[in-house]
Amino acid sequence: MYEGFKKPNEWTCWSDWAGPVKDAAIDPRGYELVEWANEVVLAFFTDEWLVNCIRKCTMPLMSIWNWPLSNPHALTRHIERAARIAILPEQPYRVLTEGVNAIRTSTSLADFAHLEVILEVIGIAQRDGWSAECEIASTDGHVPDLRLTRQGVHKVIEVTTQGTSREIQDEDRQSALVYDYQFELGQRHDVQYIVARRKILSKEELRELRTTMERLGEVVGSTADAQSENLGHSSIEVIPKKQWTGGTVSEGPVMTGDVWPRFAQRLHDKARQTCDAGKAWIRIDEYGMLLASMEMREVPFQDRLNLLSRLIQAELSDYSHVEGVILSNGTSFDWKPQEPDRSCFDPTSGSVVLDRRLPGQRRRHTFVVPLVKHQTLLLPDRLKLSPARWYSDESSWLEWALNKLGKPSINGLIEGELARWTLF
Repeated sequence: MYEGFKKPNEWTCWSDWAGPVKDAAIDPRGYELVEWANEVVLAFFTDEWLVNCIRKCTMPLMSIWNWPLSNPHALTRHIERAARIAILPEQPYRVLTEGVNAIRTSTSLADFAHLEVILEVIGIAQRDGWSAECEIASTDGHVPDLRLTRQGVHKVIEVTTQGTSREIQDEDRQSALVYDYQFELGQRHDVQYIVARRKILSKEELRELRTTMERLGEVVGSTADAQSENLGHSSIEVIPKKQWTGGTVSEGPVMTGDVWPRFAQRLHDKARQTCDAGKAWIRIDEYGMLLASMEMREVPFQDRLNLLSRLIQAELSDYSHVEGVILSNGTSFDWKPQEPDRSCFDPTSGSVVLDRRLPGQRRRHTFVVPLVKHQTLLLPDRLKLSPARWYSDESSWLEWALNKLGKPSINGLIEGELARWTLF
């Protein structure tokens, strides 16, 4: 099945992406499980999709969380993705993969992230006994809502993601470009560049920056004397590599501003889209710095929950059909794998934040915020409202899915690899 490792620009099929099974971060007893996961993902996405992603330079599966499969964190996520696909009911599978508007056919990074959350919600609700259907994608490209049913009860889950602002995306791209300048010119002149930008630069300013870096690099490379220059919008220091002692080599402008309005607008948009759909929940993965900023400021869990509950309930108070919001910023590396799962509950709003360990030494924080008018749906143990119950048991979901599919548990198959792997 495998042809050996190839560079991404040489890939023509999923087996090229996966690499040799013997290199997968799993005990040899798990090789068959890895091959099964490869086959499931290939059947769903197809080789054509992978090649189109390479051609358009999007490659949504090239992050450290997804590739290479010699990384046990990426391998676990790959097996988890395959399990989510494998347990899809026929109707969602068909809607997600067929037709010109099917979300699986998109090479967009945003659509791929959206699809991942759709697969997650379907799988996690199935465990709780809900059947799932997807809406047919409309001609304007609107991606599927989920319609869930259990014992005559119907719910709509509107799935969405919230990325960073255009300004932050521009800064990320420019930061990467300047780093490329530093690497290229540093190698050419055998020097080290220290660059600090005070704003996002225009095309003219970027040209000035590169020209100045080139000129200073030539001088330092030939004389071994450090040079510096202040361009107003940026400062540049260049020193011989032999004199470099380490430290920060690139700084950009600090992106400030209130991130809540963008998030609130997304909530309103999704609430309006479900006005005629019956009782609805909004499931949103937020990567736009709202949750990350609270983590960086080390805001305690309880305070985060209380603040988010008040803000979300205030924003959606006019939408009587929306029962609540499920909010997360995705999975992250678990720096404290010995810490147990925990939950924080806000008795005033009925909201809960769930801190859950996931297989592959990952961890996720999920906020479940029911609207005040629906608090009566909560039972005394606080987690009986369906969406909260789904995510409360998330730690064991993969084991449940693999057992349901007749596949072996990954417990005992990746622990040795996790102990040997260093993420950073």
